[in-house]
Amino acid sequence: MLGTIGEVLILMSFVAVAVSAVGFFLATQRTTGTAEWKRIGRGGWYAMASTLTAASGILMYLILNHQYQYAYVYQTSSNDLPLHYLMSTFWAGQEGSFMLWGLMMCGVGVALIRMVKPRYETAVMA
Repeated sequence: MLGTIGEVLILMSFVAVAVSAVGFFLATQRTTGTAEWKRIGRGGWYAMASTLTAASGILMYLILNHQYQYAYVYQTSSNDLPLHYLMSTFWAGQEGSFMLWGLMMCGVGVALIRMVKPRYETAVMA
């Protein structure tokens, strides 16, 4: 069940980042409604960050609890690994490293939204 929830969260994350990209792109292209499209872009980005973080939390839970019925956990972890190596199996396979890159992208995007001057935010995020 957790694997299905994680998969749905990843799909929601993909949809949210597409909405965010369209929102930020349209905010840079239009002169009217820029604030609304920027709000949609931000909302999409925050939704993507939260769903991807939740999916990553589920994956880490599955790894730490040795849920070997999931292929990723079965292929990358073992009962013999100490905790620090067990935690590193999060990014040991292709899927996990892709998720780690996505999490880093979320962090950079959130930092940019909060730190970049408002007039440059749409161009930077688009």
